[in-house]
Amino acid sequence: MSALLSHSTSFASTGRRAIFQLSRRTFTAYHAVPRHGKSGNYVKTHIEDTVENNRWAVFSKTTCPFCSQAKQLLKDLNQKVAVVEIDRVPGGQTDTQLYQQELNAMTGARTVPRIFFEGTSIGGMSQLMQLYQSGKLSDMIKSAEDDESTSKKGL
Repeated sequence: MSALLSHSTSFASTGRRAIFQLSRRTFTAYHAVPRHGKSGNYVKTHIEDTVENNRWAVFSKTTCPFCSQAKQLLKDLNQKVAVVEIDRVPGGQTDTQLYQQELNAMTGARTVPRIFFEGTSIGGMSQLMQLYQSGKLSDMIKSAEDDESTSKKGL
């Protein structure tokens, strides 16, 4: 796999923070969800919204080599991926832990990366690599692209 080539830009605007990662063919964005008390519901809502509104969603940490490999593999496959770097969320370590707890409740694992495709958890890097090596990942991508193409044509 080629080296991860990306440029990150951070900015703050009226209490909202967005981190954009731009690369050759992939645009990923993280938009913080406003905090709604201390219950962590904002984390669950953000995870659900991210998974629901993107074909690919990866919950990652910037220091995790498996996360980097997963993001790079999807980039190499020319996939648009929504990436949430949970170690860079505005709430710091407290929110990072909330993300891991919520991901554990949703998927049965709190480790990263947590990878979702078409709204379904496919697991982590090991599972992504198994799908890739077996050819199933290419089949999944092709099927999703075919479905999208058909729905755009109105058939």
